[in-house]
Amino acid sequence: MKIQFNNNFYSITAIKKAIKDYCGLARFSYKKCGDFMEVSINNIKNKELRPRFKQEFSNYCLSCTALLKG
Repeated sequence: MKIQFNNNFYSITAIKKAIKDYCGLARFSYKKCGDFMEVSINNIKNKELRPRFKQEFSNYCLSCTALLKG
């Protein structure tokens, strides 16, 4: 699965922190694509997490962004 995070809303530092915090749950890679950071997520280890993983990870990235700005 891929998620594009708009750099106007999400901090790149926060996205990297979220990837580090979630690294035990899946395999991540990322690249900068213009005004977006594209995160690829593969091999989600817990099958029960898969349906909600994208939403939960995105929410965590947003909360990390808020914490780093505050």
